[in-house]
Amino acid sequence: MQKARKALVAVLIAALLVGISLFALTACGGSKTAKSIEITTPPTKIDYVVGESFDPAGMAVSLVYDDDSKEALEASAYTVTPTGPLAANNRRITVTYKTEDGKDLTATQTITVHNNVTALSVKTPATKTGYVKGEVFDPTGMVVSATYENSETADIEITSENATYTKTPLTGSETEITVTYQGKEVKQAIEFATGVTIKTQPTKTEYVAGERFSPVGMVLEVTYPSGKKADVTVSGSIATYSTEPFTGSEKSVTVTYGGFEVTVNISFANGVFIEAEDGIIETNSTQWLREDANETFPKENQASGYLYVGDLSSGDSVSFIFNSDKAGTGDISFRMASQYVKEAEGWTPILIGDCQFNKICKFSVNGTDYTIPDSAVLPGGGESGGQPNTYLWTNWKEVEFNDITFVRGRNIIKLTFIPHDYTDVAQSVAGSYAGKFTANIDSLIIKSEECTVSPLKAKLEVSATSATLETKSDVTEFVVKGTADYENYTEDEVKDKLTLQIGATQLWGGWYPMFTPVDVVTTVTLTGKNFEIRANVDKIASNDGYTVNFMGSALTIAGAEKSQATCTHGDFETVVGDNGAITLKVTSKVVFTPTATTADIAVEGEKVVVTVTGTYEATGYDSDEIPNLLKKTMLEFQMTSGYWQSTQFYAIEATVGDGNSFTAKYDVTALGNGGYLSHFGNSNTNFVPTANIDAKTVTAGGHTYTLSADIEGVSDQNDASRFYGTVGLVIADATA
Repeated sequence: MQKARKALVAVLIAALLVGISLFALTACGGSKTAKSIEITTPPTKIDYVVGESFDPAGMAVSLVYDDDSKEALEASAYTVTPTGPLAANNRRITVTYKTEDGKDLTATQTITVHNNVTALSVKTPATKTGYVKGEVFDPTGMVVSATYENSETADIEITSENATYTKTPLTGSETEITVTYQGKEVKQAIEFATGVTIKTQPTKTEYVAGERFSPVGMVLEVTYPSGKKADVTVSGSIATYSTEPFTGSEKSVTVTYGGFEVTVNISFANGVFIEAEDGIIETNSTQWLREDANETFPKENQASGYLYVGDLSSGDSVSFIFNSDKAGTGDISFRMASQYVKEAEGWTPILIGDCQFNKICKFSVNGTDYTIPDSAVLPGGGESGGQPNTYLWTNWKEVEFNDITFVRGRNIIKLTFIPHDYTDVAQSVAGSYAGKFTANIDSLIIKSEECTVSPLKAKLEVSATSATLETKSDVTEFVVKGTADYENYTEDEVKDKLTLQIGATQLWGGWYPMFTPVDVVTTVTLTGKNFEIRANVDKIASNDGYTVNFMGSALTIAGAEKSQATCTHGDFETVVGDNGAITLKVTSKVVFTPTATTADIAVEGEKVVVTVTGTYEATGYDSDEIPNLLKKTMLEFQMTSGYWQSTQFYAIEATVGDGNSFTAKYDVTALGNGGYLSHFGNSNTNFVPTANIDAKTVTAGGHTYTLSADIEGVSDQNDASRFYGTVGLVIADATA
């Protein structure tokens, strides 16, 4: 019996152990893992004002297991951020639950936090509260006090960016302007003028016939109903007035501002007004007549008659001619504008600097030069870092000179541009461009209390009627004949304009035409209205076809016939194109070939001199002609952003030695900053030395001059420090 009980107990214990084991196995095989949390019920409050704290009331959060079962979490089981006062940039709250193994499970709840303006009042009125009809409301200086939902207040300066208000011209009936800021409105009281008077007369009230009214310096005093007064500077953008040229009979000019009219009394002096485009223009530029300063510009920036003269270079000139009934004195004033561009976007100026008159030009009267004081300045305009503004090209200023001597009869005032140190950023370097874009010329005014003066308009109409070749005494000449119908020019002035050039035209880079004149001696005769130009061509040294330029353009003669001539030095033939354009074909028997071997640079006194040595081959030339040929063999090209500008560059000294050797010196002192590629000889043959030239730098006059040669050459024409295997020159400002 006892054994039976023991056996039964053993069986029960075994069964219990098996049950426990099975339970343990079942429990291990069915365990769950927390995978996320979720906000199953959002909080009651999700809309807040800045400064309030999050309220979790009503929010229910559950733990989600990997079998998607959920377990509700007590508020103490998780954390909520942010805590404390909410800011306007809080867009959600984050609930975080940390698992037993240290992982963070998060869920977010979107909320709205705002701090809207609840009230608005004017703290400081706008600076300008008085207007005239047609003006636009200006909120400058206006400050409003804003009250927010959280009871805080702030002062807000009203601008066109943060507020709305009418931007249309005022009608004159308004008493207040509604300004809206963040949905709330405030009223700004305004008033309209009851009267306008002239406080300060224009700087200029005396004119000559042909001029136009200028309001510069004019100030109006405006009166308002409140008794306030305001000063208004008159300009063409806020006032209206006639821009027609004066006839000389006017007594006054009416200026209208905001519907109010004021009268400016004017008077007329004995004198003349001459448009620059009616003068004698001496330039190679084809764009000297400018038409952009028209009615699209503000009135003060418009050119007289919408035309002016620009795009002139050093050596170019504008001459004004007039008649005086007797000898005496008078005053003159040029209307000009600075073109010293200091900042630009492309070709549009942002900032134009002041331009000292005597640094860019000189003027003479009847051949006598006059002294220009340093105080004569063409003012610039614009603001550094500002917006591009085309109007800055024509910021006109009248520059006056007194006590100028006139002669009886024809007088000529000549304004000539000279080399200068201003570097225009619209052109990468100065160099051959020195003197360009530094002043535009609109007109000239001449006044005299002693003399009666009247304008003389120059007229010159030239027609070439024949082009032939003639050989006399074994010398061949190219002869052009024609007629010149002219008025108010002297014979010498007409002869100076009858220019004839013969040269080679090449396409640089395959597209840019470059005219390179050859050295020919021309003589001009003028008999009445008939002219004859003779050019000695018998010693043109290379076989080629040559372009013939007459007065700056290709010589064209309708119906011209072919002409031929021969002499000891060569055979010559004119070729007539379908359009009548005449070219010259040369089969030369003369030879002059210089070969450069060395080059050096040095400062000699006040000059920077490049010295070139070498040998030459010459056939058909007299020995006394060789030095002059050498003096005319250095042709320099200025490199400016990949474009070329050529100019003949003459030696200051050339000597011939034994064995056909030579030494030539070139003064490069006056060249502007930039890179120069040298061509040696009357052709476009590169100056390639026979031995490498180490770079050498000299300093003079605040500039460095570096002469070097790159034997291997490069292909990047935008790199002004490399010279295609030729001798090159780089000029730059010297650094301290």
